[in-house]
Amino acid sequence: MPSWSVAGVCHASNARQLPIVELRAYPIFSETLRMTDDIIKVDLIGPDGTAHEAELLLWEEDPADKDKVRLSLRIMGREIERSEGDFFSAMCQIRRELEDNHLLLKCYGASRTVFPSPMSKGMGYGSMAYKLYPGRPARQDDLVCIFDTGPDVSPASVDDQEKYYQEWLNSLK
Repeated sequence: MPSWSVAGVCHASNARQLPIVELRAYPIFSETLRMTDDIIKVDLIGPDGTAHEAELLLWEEDPADKDKVRLSLRIMGREIERSEGDFFSAMCQIRRELEDNHLLLKCYGASRTVFPSPMSKGMGYGSMAYKLYPGRPARQDDLVCIFDTGPDVSPASVDDQEKYYQEWLNSLK
């Protein structure tokens, strides 16, 4: 069966392309057809530090609203799905729900010291963000795919990430 992917989204190193059509296999949903661009493996960190494997499903165009992207997180037979103007915003909405269950996403988009610029949110569907260093403006080589992970990822709540971003902005004055 053919597969597809649109070049506008970064392709995380842990992504695999999906067939165009895939049946939902989770019991909480009826069997409906889905069209996604990528599935990305990601870890969730529990309150005791235990990692739980999950999947992020990406749609560059939400079937219900062509002006939005859709991001879905699957874990242990559950699915959290959000539609927003960009992937970073959708990820933040999913993260807030995870935080209610004391879980943190482990990827650059959920790392304390990573945040998108307004321009990076508007390009590539908000799939790129900058690693931020106090006192130093962000540079092109600081760009990372929000779905990737690395040894420097520091999982944080959405509020902690936004607070660090404000501290970083103040450090540039």
